[in-house]
Amino acid sequence: MPSAPDLSRPDAEGRKLPASKWRAEGSGEHYTTGRWGSRRHRERDPRAIGKLLDELGITSGPLLDAACGTGRLRPILDSGEREWFGVDASLSMLREARTEGPTRTCLGVVEALPYRDGAFRAVVANRLLHHFETYVEVRGVLGELLRVSSGPVITSFWNTASFPAWKRRVGLSKCEGPNGRFAHPTDFMRLAAEELSAELIGVRRVLPFLSQQCYAAFQRKPG
Repeated sequence: MPSAPDLSRPDAEGRKLPASKWRAEGSGEHYTTGRWGSRRHRERDPRAIGKLLDELGITSGPLLDAACGTGRLRPILDSGEREWFGVDASLSMLREARTEGPTRTCLGVVEALPYRDGAFRAVVANRLLHHFETYVEVRGVLGELLRVSSGPVITSFWNTASFPAWKRRVGLSKCEGPNGRFAHPTDFMRLAAEELSAELIGVRRVLPFLSQQCYAAFQRKPG
């Protein structure tokens, strides 16, 4: 396996990491054995993202997994001539990710990624955006993902046009509160891309209406 290239951002030192249940001690082990303990659940997201990467022609180069968690996507992003790099704000998560092979991980937050502009052939952010409530927050994170990518950005989001989101709106299921997870409309993503001089080049729903999980692909506009 080739050594990691210098992808660092010069001003990345000393950034503070906000508190979160995902950064608590033992969260990485729980995420691996509990949240994604079954093979069916564990392989679902990597399989979907692998198909999107193939369709976009991303067959080689360094790929960033942000936030990488315990490295569930590594087998897909580190296959063939693709090289996986992971960033996460949780040391507990990164410890789990580092058990799977050579260390190419970094402690950092997605709001201020510790990499130089255009460092990666593509960036993947799986199960990340639904942790941000406001449009300004989502646009800010998407801007950072686009900044460090020389190619497309693939990210999942929870879609408001879904049965689970409808149940929350009408009170049939509980909202998770200010520290929970949030669904957003597709137009939300399209507007954010436009304001970032990018475009939404595709949206794919996992199970239309039945599941709120969607994947979106973004690309910076030429020039």
